[in-house]
Amino acid sequence: MAKIPVSILTGFLGSGKTTLLAQILERCANRAIAVVVNECGQVGLDTQVLAHLRYVPEKMRLLQGGCVCCAYRQDLIDSLKALISDSCIDHVVVETSGIANPAPILFSLLHDVFLSQHFIPHNVITCLDGVHGFSHLKDNVEAQHQIATSNVVVITKTDLQDSFAKLSTLVASTNPTATLYDKARIDVACLLQESPTSPICATPPQHTHQYFRTLCLEFEERIDWSAFSLWLSFLLYQYGDRILRTKGIIRTEQACIALNGVQHIIYPPTHLSPTQEHLSQLVFILKDLDPQAIHTSLKTLFRALGVAFNPRHSVT
Repeated sequence: MAKIPVSILTGFLGSGKTTLLAQILERCANRAIAVVVNECGQVGLDTQVLAHLRYVPEKMRLLQGGCVCCAYRQDLIDSLKALISDSCIDHVVVETSGIANPAPILFSLLHDVFLSQHFIPHNVITCLDGVHGFSHLKDNVEAQHQIATSNVVVITKTDLQDSFAKLSTLVASTNPTATLYDKARIDVACLLQESPTSPICATPPQHTHQYFRTLCLEFEERIDWSAFSLWLSFLLYQYGDRILRTKGIIRTEQACIALNGVQHIIYPPTHLSPTQEHLSQLVFILKDLDPQAIHTSLKTLFRALGVAFNPRHSVT
């Protein structure tokens, strides 16, 4: 029985992994692709967004509460083992959290006795943000690890800023064996069809990312979108350099809105189809910032609007 190829999709916070994954799934709709999504924090927002993009949720497995490169590696192994019974699957995509080093995932695939009999690493695909990529690589060892471990690098958002040539030079100085693509100029289906262009080697994990904090909030209260967006603008103006990632699904009286932001920038919100889920969800990935500052600020906003605010929240 042929081994099932596994592609690892990684990239720093806000680099466009989920968008690329959704586009790959749409282009490969005739294939049986299983997806394992890892979320940094307790709220699985990516799975909700992918579900709205017509992905089949029965084939999606969600790992929460950490990153597959660290404490939840066994969770990843168990999820992959559970997929083996589905004989229809011809490819697996593991989407990591934004601060994951993919090397330990490869190590698991290659050295776990059971997994190595059924799966084979295919590609490590790293998304590199065409707008923020220079600062990501300069300031974050996680982004450097992702590039160094990849054999395919997809530079995203070149439609917003044409930085492909300069970033290609920077990537080549870190990993000269990687194949580089401009996402705006490729058929994304090729990322799963092509064979790896260089050998994949993996060593046991030797890293930490202790200075990252994740604040996850869930609340039932409906909020005025205009007031919320103004609050978020002021929050990012004050702390944007320390709020690496903002993601959320906000439910107002009129709409369900998906948020997606990187540092000071919030991309145009997306209106989602209504669902039975009634909770709003917010996730902030922070660097050198006390999560309580955001929690207190949001609570003050609700108080000003005359709305009781009793969120469920977690900090990791």
